[in-house]
Amino acid sequence: MRPYIGMTDVPSAEWLRERLETFAAAGGHMLPHQLHAGIMCSYKTLHGLPTKWAAAWPKLEDADAIFIDDERVLNTLHYADYPDDEHPIARTTVRDMRELIRRCSCPIDAIQFDMVWPRIELLDAIKETSGAPRVILQVGKKALEEIGRDIPALMRRIQSYNGCVDDVLLDMSGGTGTAMGASFLTPFIVALRKEHPHLGVSVAGGLGPDTLHLVAPLVSAFPGISIDAQGQLRTSGKSLDPIEAERADAYLRGAIEMFLATVPDGAPV
Repeated sequence: MRPYIGMTDVPSAEWLRERLETFAAAGGHMLPHQLHAGIMCSYKTLHGLPTKWAAAWPKLEDADAIFIDDERVLNTLHYADYPDDEHPIARTTVRDMRELIRRCSCPIDAIQFDMVWPRIELLDAIKETSGAPRVILQVGKKALEEIGRDIPALMRRIQSYNGCVDDVLLDMSGGTGTAMGASFLTPFIVALRKEHPHLGVSVAGGLGPDTLHLVAPLVSAFPGISIDAQGQLRTSGKSLDPIEAERADAYLRGAIEMFLATVPDGAPV
């Protein structure tokens, strides 16, 4: 599966096509990477429950007004269900996963699980659907804390999903714009590449047009890595605000330039 350069909270198909033009003009066609276009949903928005995100996230039925059919684009649905004080255990069921797919009126290339170690039954339900979307497993701060930030424990957790996971996203931010740490993530990536070489590896956390230097050491060491940006695509850094075209374009140009620097002259991509 191809790596990607990601943007989450894409607002419309027209907006996405404009970013795809930027992607191509900046030399994205010279990379193996796709343009990851992400939209958010959650257990609460799926069930129409009160949440501050309802006004900021699109309805599942409107996904076809955002995603576009283009092999250069990885249309990705991010699904969030984090425990809280009221519900200490994630509530998502297999039925919810099937409803998620049913409600989307367009094909989904990938589904990202923004959950703390989701049950394998949920991933199985996605893999059983028509088209078998790519599954991206977010491993965030809480997930790593739950296993004591232990690398062998992470490898065992990934193994326990029995091939249902296609990519592992290491994200200490969760869309909040908190800066990632390359030195902290490096040993996890090394272990994933060694123990699970078939998996794609992604990183996120505070990435945007002004902070690509944070991920530069990882891109240099692991050119086939994927990256994603969300909070820092706004001047405010707040995920409730719309992402800004100028910041998204600057991020794409900078990211592509960074990845192109890892491609030897004349090498195939």
